[in-house]
Order: sequence, then structure tokens, then C-alpha cells
Amino acid sequence: MFSVLGESPEPISVSELTSQLRAMIENHFQQVLLYGELANVSINKASGHIYLSIKDPELPASESPVLSAVIWRNFAQQLDFVPQNGMYVTCWGSMSVYPQRGNYQLKIIQMQQLGVGGQEQRLRLLERKLENEGLFRRERKKNIPALPKRVAIVSSRTGAAIRDFIKILRERCRRIDILVVHVSVQGQGAPKEIAAALDFLSEHFSPNAADPQKRIDVVALIRGGGGMEDLQPFNEELTVRAVANCRLPVVTGLGHEVDMTICDRAADYMASTPSNAATVIAPDDNQYIAAIDSLAARFDSAMSRKLDFTKQQLDALANRRPFLEPEDCVLANRMQNCDMFESRLQTAASTVLERFGSSLNQYAAQLEALSPLAILSRGYSLSQTEDGRIVQSIRDVAAGESIRTVLADGEIASVVETITPGGKSALRETDK
Repeated sequence: MFSVLGESPEPISVSELTSQLRAMIENHFQQVLLYGELANVSINKASGHIYLSIKDPELPASESPVLSAVIWRNFAQQLDFVPQNGMYVTCWGSMSVYPQRGNYQLKIIQMQQLGVGGQEQRLRLLERKLENEGLFRRERKKNIPALPKRVAIVSSRTGAAIRDFIKILRERCRRIDILVVHVSVQGQGAPKEIAAALDFLSEHFSPNAADPQKRIDVVALIRGGGGMEDLQPFNEELTVRAVANCRLPVVTGLGHEVDMTICDRAADYMASTPSNAATVIAPDDNQYIAAIDSLAARFDSAMSRKLDFTKQQLDALANRRPFLEPEDCVLANRMQNCDMFESRLQTAASTVLERFGSSLNQYAAQLEALSPLAILSRGYSLSQTEDGRIVQSIRDVAAGESIRTVLADGEIASVVETITPGGKSALRETDK
């Protein structure tokens, strides 16, 4: 195994690897409940510790894995029997790694002896059957909501377990609404009642329901402590399948810490006791309040720093010349702008006047070319009647009528003696 830093892998020591594995195993397997057959039992008379191995009784000896285990003296003294090879037991403890040898072992804190009768064999077969079907797979399990609004409790309303559960739930979070579904938690009819309650909740309630009365975020299946016979309803196939098939997240809190049922394995979360189930489901409002107070304090501190920094910036700006001598700065800028605008205006005016002068000269030349005086200067004349009408045709005058002829250098008054039609042809004859 290598510890990769950048592009070059670097090896780590055996002790470092063992330390990493130990942390992973001990953090992940803090609560282990298993059953098996004892082997290699050794009692240290000097220390009182018991060293042993646990095998899988359902496999041949040659195929069964062997788990090393230890019972420290203070826990060994609490046993009501002496462990011996070949015994079938249920063990409760946690996993650890023994650094000197680098192997893992189970530290047992409680152990119960099991018989090999028909009931135990039936439970083993049922558990193996359901496990082969995948009912206990981790990927099937649903997440427990962090902030549930409504919790359904499936339990006996007369038991002490439900009172403890509700008490702790209310102490941690008073805003959670509770729906109690009463069922029998022991006896022959209990499995059917429990399964019917879970099926009903799964069918008629949902975490995403718009109607608050149809909303359930998580189900708590709880029962107080008792013997294995008292917990038998939670080892029945009908109950286990109802837990596994429930569409709502299910948290179990059944019996004491050392008790484990098949329903616990099928549930989305197994709590050690009913009280522990309440702590798992209900968020601690005091922690949220403390977190909010901490965030508020951090916000106030950040705002204070921001205001101080902004004040420093304003003070620095206030000490600049435009703020200390605003009139001089403003007038100087305005006068400089006026001079600039005056220069630009003069340049623009000269350009516009030059353009208009050039255009005016062009128009004057055009008008001069079209002026009647210019035409008269080329040898033409303009005749008018006494009333000012221009003579354009012989029909405009009559013999004996006085007319006025305008030339380029003056006027001639005359009287029409004769009128000869002819037009252009007449003019050509006259020119000849």
C-alpha cells in the first residue's frame, strides 16, 4: 500500500498502516452483535482475562472463518457461566486491532449461552433465508431525516417504553408531532398487528404529503426489555418483511442493549433501546440554538470588522484635497473644462462656416448662370407690354401697341407697327 503525494508514490510503514486500519475498524464497528460457536477458549488465571475464538456454526469446520476474541476480567466476572469449546453463544462487543500482531479481534462485553433446540435453529434458518433474499442489504436502507416534523410510534400505548420515548423526544425537540399506533408487542397476535400497522402507515402516509395529517417522516418500532420469548414477535417472518417493505424509514428500539432481533437487521436504523431511538430520531434543539448563536456572534464580529474597515476608507477619502478644498478643486476643473469646450467650439464653428461658404459659392454660381441678366448680357433682350406682361408670342401684342424692351445696358420704348408670323424660320431669314 502506498501513500500518494503528488505524482510520486511513497511507501508507509507497517505501524502506520496498522494504525490507519485500527482507526477504520474501531470507528466503524463500535457495536457488534453476533452468534457463533466457541473454540480455543483459554482463561488466564493470573489476569482473569478470557481469550477465545468464534466460528460460524452453519459452515463446515474447514470452511468457517475464525474470529479472535477477548473478554476482559471485569466483563468475564459478570458471566453466569464458564465459556467452553463447542458452546453456541451470542456476543455483544466492539472490534479492535491488536497492534503487536496486526490482527483484529472482538472485545466482548456481554455473552449469552444459546441452546441448540428447534427454536434457535428455526431463527437461524429464517435469518439466513431473508439475508439471501437481500432484506438486510445496506443499499436497501433509507436515510433517517435530520429534521422530522411528524413521527409515528408503533408500540403498546400502555408500556413504559413509549413513555420514555416520548419524554426524551419532547426534551430534545418539542416541535415534532407524534402519531401513536397501538399494537400488541408480545403474544401470538402481536406479529400480525405489528405488520398490519406498518403496512397501513406505508400505504396511507408519506414524508412528502401536502396534507400535514397525511405526513409521516419516520416510524419508531419500540418495545421495552424482556426475555427472548418476549421479543419473539420481532423474530417472525411476517413482522420482518413488514419492516423491510415499509416505504417510510423505520427505526427500531427493541429490548435492552444486548438484545437483537431479526427486525433490527431489516430496519433502516437499529437503536439499542427505545430511549436511544428517541435520541436518534429527534434533533437536539439546544445544539441548533447554540449553533445559531455561534453563527450570530460570528456575523456580528464580521460586520463590526467590515464597518471598521469601511470607516477607515471613508476617513482616508475625507482627508484628500477634493474633500478638504472642494471649491478650489471644483472651480479649477470647471474652468479647465470651459477652456477645452471653447477651443473645441471655435474649431467646430470654423469648420461649419467653411463648409457653408463653399456651398454658398456653388449655389451663387448656379443662380448666376440662371439669372436673366446673364442671358441679356449675351445679346438677348426681354420685351414687356405696358402692363408688365412679358411678350412671349406675337399673340401677346397688337399693331400700334406700345412695348418696352429690356437690354443688358438699358431699355427701349417702341410702338409695334407690323406683326409678321414665322417663328424660327423667320428668325433664320432675318439673320440672313
